[in-house]
Amino acid sequence: MPPPPTPQWARFEGAGILDDVRAPYGLGLWIVYRDLLLWAGSERQERTHLFASPIPDELVAALRAALPSTHPPESVARTLTAEPGAGDDARLLGFCRDVSDWARDEGFVVIAREFAELVYHLAPNNADSALFAGRACRQAGAFDRAEQWYRHAFGLARLHADHSAYVLALVRRGVLAEQRGQCEEACRLHTRAWKGAKRHKLRKLGAYAQHELLVLGVYTEPLETAQEHARLALRLYGRFDERFPQLAHDAAFLWAWHSHFSAALPVFEAVLPFVTRATERIQVIANIGRAAAAVGDADRFFRAWDEVNEHKETAAEYRATALLNLGYGARTLRRVALSRELASEALQIASLRGESVVAEHAQALVHSLGVTSTLSGDRDQSPTPEMREAAERLIARLRRNQP
Repeated sequence: MPPPPTPQWARFEGAGILDDVRAPYGLGLWIVYRDLLLWAGSERQERTHLFASPIPDELVAALRAALPSTHPPESVARTLTAEPGAGDDARLLGFCRDVSDWARDEGFVVIAREFAELVYHLAPNNADSALFAGRACRQAGAFDRAEQWYRHAFGLARLHADHSAYVLALVRRGVLAEQRGQCEEACRLHTRAWKGAKRHKLRKLGAYAQHELLVLGVYTEPLETAQEHARLALRLYGRFDERFPQLAHDAAFLWAWHSHFSAALPVFEAVLPFVTRATERIQVIANIGRAAAAVGDADRFFRAWDEVNEHKETAAEYRATALLNLGYGARTLRRVALSRELASEALQIASLRGESVVAEHAQALVHSLGVTSTLSGDRDQSPTPEMREAAERLIARLRRNQP
């Protein structure tokens, strides 16, 4: 059984939380984190008398004002003091998941990771908890730690014959390998996930595996081969699945990668209302900006640039990719200085996070800008009739289900 990651060194447990948020609710989060860590490490019979007094009211009030209301902090405080018992762990798990998701959306990557790993400590030997911790580490750029969590989750899934977690662990490891530029390994893992999903009749996870093969195929396969992954994923998702907008976006990204920007742009625009998290929204907006520049719409490009600038500080996961795509758009509009600035920033961020594919393309863009006499930007190619029809179907389906 691959072990979970060892605790990270810190001056004291949860020190990074205080670095992430310098406000009263940051102190409240730090106290709650340490209380829950102690709770998770204690035997159940010891928990009844573990805490003599609740969290101070002023810190609870600060937390209530900042955090989502699904699992209010006062209910956590009551669980730890007045209501300890065998049936309370679900409430604590829900609180930690909510805090981790909230922190990710706010750009607090340390808090997101700490509370995601706390989910595992509250529910050890649970593959889903290990997968949740691994995803938070990957989004924070802690790729080695994410790999450890995913391997541990995979081992737990096999031990407990949890077929869904088994397939999901393979897909998540494949996504991580792709981000690190290990394309052959990513393909192997996604293909293995696809076979496992077929074997155990897990239709939705099979669609997820094909979807990720599409994403990988953007860079590694011919257009028609990658489009086949998209068609199969679309059939397997069936009715309007929650991942359908992401699939539509990735199909459009494939077309844009092959210079069919006029087909991709309206699909990107139709996807945008479904993407509410700033961490994910800047990815779509940057793709809109690049495609708009390619079809000659400079105003739309600069609106996209403004919106990415507004949210880029909170969107660690897709920041480098967004800046790179805007860099391509700026080059198309012959804004050489802006393109170099965007590409250089993308290169710096991608290198720090270990995103080798993005770093490689950013480096190539910077190099291309050094020879202005041969400077060439994106050129839109007319879509095939089949591609145009597919784009119309995707847009119609998105509009029928628009939130």
